[in-house]
Amino acid sequence: MRIKQLLFFMLFTLAVTNVVMAQVEVSGVVRDAETAEPLIGATVLVKGTNNGTITDFDGAFTLSLENQDVMLVISYTGYKTMEVKAGSNLQIDLKVDIANLDEVVIIGYGTTKRSDMTGSLAGVKSKTLMESQTTDVFSAMQGRMAGVQLSSDSGEPGGGSNLVIRGQSSINGTSSPLFVIDGVQIDVNYDEVATTGSSQSRINPLSGINPADIESIEVLKDASATAIYGSRGSNGVIIVTTKSGLQGRINVDYTYNIGISNAIKKMPMLSAQDYLIYQEERGNPQFLLEDTDRDGVPDTPRDFSQLKSYDWQDEALRTAITQQHQLSLRGGDKNTFYSAGLGYLNQEGLIINNDYDQYNLRLNIKSDVSKRLKLGFNSNASYSVLSGIANNGGPNSFTGVTQQLLMANPWDITTDDVDLTDDRFISPLTLIEESDKKTNLLRLISNFNLDYKITDDLTYSGITGGNISHSKVQEFYSSATSWGRLQNGRARLKEVSTYSINHSSQLQYSKSFGSNHKIDAMGAFEIYHYNFEDFENEVVGFEDQTTGVNNISKGTSVSLYTTQRWSTNRLSFLSRVNYSLFDRYLFTASIRADGSDKFGEGNRWGYFPSGAIAWKVSDEAFMKNVDPISNLKLRLSYGATGNERIPAYTYLAQLDPAFYASNDNII
Repeated sequence: MRIKQLLFFMLFTLAVTNVVMAQVEVSGVVRDAETAEPLIGATVLVKGTNNGTITDFDGAFTLSLENQDVMLVISYTGYKTMEVKAGSNLQIDLKVDIANLDEVVIIGYGTTKRSDMTGSLAGVKSKTLMESQTTDVFSAMQGRMAGVQLSSDSGEPGGGSNLVIRGQSSINGTSSPLFVIDGVQIDVNYDEVATTGSSQSRINPLSGINPADIESIEVLKDASATAIYGSRGSNGVIIVTTKSGLQGRINVDYTYNIGISNAIKKMPMLSAQDYLIYQEERGNPQFLLEDTDRDGVPDTPRDFSQLKSYDWQDEALRTAITQQHQLSLRGGDKNTFYSAGLGYLNQEGLIINNDYDQYNLRLNIKSDVSKRLKLGFNSNASYSVLSGIANNGGPNSFTGVTQQLLMANPWDITTDDVDLTDDRFISPLTLIEESDKKTNLLRLISNFNLDYKITDDLTYSGITGGNISHSKVQEFYSSATSWGRLQNGRARLKEVSTYSINHSSQLQYSKSFGSNHKIDAMGAFEIYHYNFEDFENEVVGFEDQTTGVNNISKGTSVSLYTTQRWSTNRLSFLSRVNYSLFDRYLFTASIRADGSDKFGEGNRWGYFPSGAIAWKVSDEAFMKNVDPISNLKLRLSYGATGNERIPAYTYLAQLDPAFYASNDNII
């Protein structure tokens, strides 16, 4: 009996011990060893396992363990990895890894250490981008990179921007740089955003890239750095890399931003009576007299002294609110990493009824299938809607709403004593409130990539990507507006659809010979196809204007109808060799051949060589004791680039349709 009791007691003790061991928790704080600042997102893993977590906003972590007698591995980008024994209330101070300060940057078709660059490059990281709290990728770069100039087309929400690297580089062609987003090459083509002849307004075609989702932006500026992109490199190249997953526990991040905008200065305007006096001094009697007997001849002087005067700036401008929501999800295990982002932006314009909404969704997945094979998938989708009539363009001129707030007469007359078909007596508020305009843009950028390590020194990389966009603009101006009164209502529609496909296959060879020689070589071929289609029509003469642009068949006359489609193709071969001697003397040479059907048969291929040398002077022995100089490098480079961004088929003689009347027939 005693033996049974003893066995029962031992089993009970063992069970209790196991329960206690299963409830052991370790905790601590991870900080910077020099500044004592908490490190957010540092990885804490149980050594030899996938069990781990990441630190929170205070650098703190908590981890449940079955056995406290284990080692924890703490790591953070840019810091030395540290191992500590598990315990409670740990204080872990990580030291900066000097070797990691020489960061790896992304260049054309590869990566390199920043110190090994032989061309001109500038870049910003995620932390810097988030400091600006901007709503689009263009603005996030403003003022942060030497030689990169940014200007806005208009003050409209979601409005387009002009980005130029080292000044204008073309007389007739575009000077916009080439964008490479997660390996997909994209030309900033504003024709992809549907606009009509009644508007010069446009949406930034890359507005769907959320700055919160960007890991880094690298800008290749000089010809030796951009020559590897050949006929697309003359305007510079901007390489955008979005965020990837993190190993450890799922990290969820939500950010909310709110901003307020208003016009800080308004132009002083005349009253209605003062404006009549001004017109009298100018000698314009049509403003001073009214036609009381309706015989078509003004005969009675006007008196606006008792009439309410309007400053249309006060009537049309408002305090605008901008709100932005960003939600991101990042995580992964030892072999697979994932990152997803969801964003929404609502931006009010300074002019009433002018608003911009943007939705974006991003997904990034990377997987180490085996020791030799890695697969990846990236996708970025966005949908933008701009509501309200254009701020900077009218149907027959470039006089938009903003200008009319200053140019319109300072009165609002709705009585029968004036001819309301005269623009001088139509309020600009009527144009804003009686018009209907909406522009939308849907864009999807995706790619699939793989890396296969053939040998320890030779790797194959392949990437296939695509870019799809669809945009539509619809607008209606009633007969009560200055832009629609002469046509008794005016409606216009335009749709633009585009897609592009590109594939790149490359072999990369990297080999060190002893401690003094290193060679990195790359050879690749690339194919690219782009297709563009659009449709536009305009209808006027609406006896029934209640449905506006939603039923343009009510119009009695078609004043415009046009469609077009064109496509281009390009085939490329490229190669680059980097050689490092003693890690101080750097040599780079590259060559690219581009064949584009935008050019005629006799001039279809272009060849773009480059070469560069660099000397790390600060690494020489005679510089070791020169304390004021920490980094000194001399560079000399040469490169040839081109610009193929010209309209398709310009080398061909083209015919356009023309219509004329003969014997009451349209020919």
